[in-house]
Amino acid sequence: MMRVRSHWFRNERPKTPREIAGAMAFITWRVAQQALRNMRRADFEIETGTRYFDFVAEWLIFLAHIADGMAWKRFGPEVRIEFTSALANRIGEIYADNRDELLGPWQSQGPGAVKAGFIDLLNLRLVDYGDFEFQDGVEYGCLRYLASQLACVVGPRDTLWVHEQVMEIEAPQAVEAICKSFRDLLGEEPRAARRRPSVSGE
Repeated sequence: MMRVRSHWFRNERPKTPREIAGAMAFITWRVAQQALRNMRRADFEIETGTRYFDFVAEWLIFLAHIADGMAWKRFGPEVRIEFTSALANRIGEIYADNRDELLGPWQSQGPGAVKAGFIDLLNLRLVDYGDFEFQDGVEYGCLRYLASQLACVVGPRDTLWVHEQVMEIEAPQAVEAICKSFRDLLGEEPRAARRRPSVSGE
């Protein structure tokens, strides 16, 4: 189980859809990064460079689809659109800033162009992801679609094995982390009590 911080530091007022989206965008980035690290540990060849960010982009889009599914079940249509639009734009900004920082402006074309390209890809992929239902869990076909996109990114050596790793291990863990984080941000799950330090009477 991936562990991410998903509670508000201060919880004295209800959070707006844009605030929830901003927090979810950061969590989505962290979960995508963890999935990439896990696959590298499993000996998948994901080189630092454009392939690295193409791989991360597919994970971010998949996880944004999951978060949108959670919003669809909880928000009205207008609030859902506000949330998902803010989520996509913030994820795009995080992705573009990191790509520009690591690859440099010559390879990344600058954050503005990178973000625009990411949003275009996200819109394209979400049309396909829209064919899968999101009810109590994620459809098998949805996981298979993610794996097929990642198979186009990994090295030729790993193409045959990426489906099993993604569909059986990485994607279910990532989905669980995103769903739990969403529920935490909405206050649907009780926050674990902090341990108070014991005080000696001596």
